[in-house]
Amino acid sequence: MDYGLYNANEIISSKLRQCGISTITFGAPDELDNNKNTIMPLAHMVLDGSLMRDTTQLYNYRIAVVDLVDSNDISPRTVFNTLTLSGNKEDIFHDLAERINKFKSLIRQDLDIIESTDEINLDTISDQGQNALLGYEFTFSITVESAGIC
Repeated sequence: MDYGLYNANEIISSKLRQCGISTITFGAPDELDNNKNTIMPLAHMVLDGSLMRDTTQLYNYRIAVVDLVDSNDISPRTVFNTLTLSGNKEDIFHDLAERINKFKSLIRQDLDIIESTDEINLDTISDQGQNALLGYEFTFSITVESAGIC
C-alpha cells in the first residue's frame, strides 16, 4: 500500500479546499462529473504517474478545476467589457485562475512537501455536456516522503 499517495492526495485536496473549491474528486479523466451532481466549483485529480526514489516519491497529477456556466448571469464587469463573453464565462476564468494561484502559493508553504512544480500552465476546458462547464486543467507534481513500508 502506498501511503505516500494518500498523503499527497490529502495535501492537494486540503489546499484546494482552502482555495474555496467545494468538491474534489479523484479518478480517471472521464469520471469528471459534468451532470451537476456535485457542488461547484469542482476539482478533479488524475494521477498521471509516479517516480519512486530512496526516501521520497514524486507524484504527477493532472488537475481540472471547473465551474458551471450560467448564460443568464451577466456581471457588471462583463457588460462593460469589449470582449463580451456570454453569461459568467469571463468571471469563471478569472475566479478559477485566482484560486489556482492561491493553491500554488499554499503548496509552497506546506512543510510536508519536499518539492513542487514551480510553474503552472493553464489549459482551458470547455465541456458542453448536460451542463456547460468551463475552467482550467493543469499538470502538477509534488514530492513527499515515501512511506518506507516493506
